[in-house]
Amino acid sequence: MICYSSHYRAELVPDPSYTIGSADNRPYDRIINPDGLGRGDFAKVCRLAVERFETGEERQAALIGPKTWCVESCAVLEESRLTVLMDRMVIRLSLDNFEIVCSRRLDVCGSMLALYPCGGDLILHGELEVLRLNRELQTVWTFSGRDLFASLTGERAFCLENGRIRLLDWEGNRYELSLDGELLSDRPAPEKRILTIPVADAASPRELQQILKESLGLPEWYGMNWDAFWDGITGLIRLPDILILEGWHVYKARWPEDARVMEGLLDRYNREAKDACQVIYRYYR
Repeated sequence: MICYSSHYRAELVPDPSYTIGSADNRPYDRIINPDGLGRGDFAKVCRLAVERFETGEERQAALIGPKTWCVESCAVLEESRLTVLMDRMVIRLSLDNFEIVCSRRLDVCGSMLALYPCGGDLILHGELEVLRLNRELQTVWTFSGRDLFASLTGERAFCLENGRIRLLDWEGNRYELSLDGELLSDRPAPEKRILTIPVADAASPRELQQILKESLGLPEWYGMNWDAFWDGITGLIRLPDILILEGWHVYKARWPEDARVMEGLLDRYNREAKDACQVIYRYYR
């Protein structure tokens, strides 16, 4: 990612070629390793390239953090101070000399994914928590939902715009917060439709088609083949929110090619259809 201020341009990108403790690494002006991670640790290294506009000077530092560090939206630059979120560690660097001005280890559950500027403070988005830090990196407020902030359908789970924070959790619950941490709305997910279809006893592909026809409510004139199945789930019926195929491993062992076709059609449905269907292949009866 790239950040700008009136004095600096800072670019932060992973450096997979770097090995902690090796003499063969590319030269860096500074090595920054807040946790003191070693060669055998689960670590990620990023190259911090800094350009100072007034002088044209360019310098580079290696930042070493945990492997779970998400780099895409991890830094905020204000004048000569760069704040970097390295999962649960937040550090603030002076780009004048690459010194750590202050740092904070966050007492949170789950990984922290991104940070955003907010009137001199910072908004941090994590898997399980959203929080606001002040200029001294102290917690102003924190918020957790009923499940982790992630989306089954690919919809954005975190959105900060127009002075509001909108969140979506894995269950489909939606929340809206003010920048002061006030919960403005909490909309529970609609009740999910769950359908379990036992398939282990299907003695043939045609028998599986009959089971699908009866279980999904396909019409009497259903064609009993995969082309008809695709036409049915995209034009005649709506699949449940969660579809559990009970004993799938048994059917797949007997009819692997037929099973592969069905898995492919359900994957395609979830890529193309407006209403996603979570498919669970339950490998026991």
